[in-house]
Amino acid sequence: MNIKSVLSIGLVSLGLVAGGVAYINAPKVEASSWHEGTPKALRGFWIHGYHNSVTVNAKSYSFTGAMTPMFKNAKWRSLGKHKYQLRGYQYNSSLKKGYYKLTLGRVGKHLAMYGNGSKPELYSKHARI
Repeated sequence: MNIKSVLSIGLVSLGLVAGGVAYINAPKVEASSWHEGTPKALRGFWIHGYHNSVTVNAKSYSFTGAMTPMFKNAKWRSLGKHKYQLRGYQYNSSLKKGYYKLTLGRVGKHLAMYGNGSKPELYSKHARI
């Protein structure tokens, strides 16, 4: 073999190895999992029975019932098909101020509030009076 062909094969091999190492060590880019606001599928006024309701706005969510917490600066991420985790800053209730997480979803036409491994509590959409 002549020197030119040996040198060219060596350079091509070195280039392939260097390119493979650079590809393996390249940083992985992923989209942010937390999104600003609330998911459009959950927005509205939802009722459960006569005294419990959930209001989900574009940037906040709140409850009525035994306590009346209001959560602002809401963020959300998807947990799967029609299931979302919301995180918001609670500021106007007897609860300690700070960030709280809540899991909500859609089951058919209903809003589902998931608790500690139990069946979800279902809320029906209602026009606000």
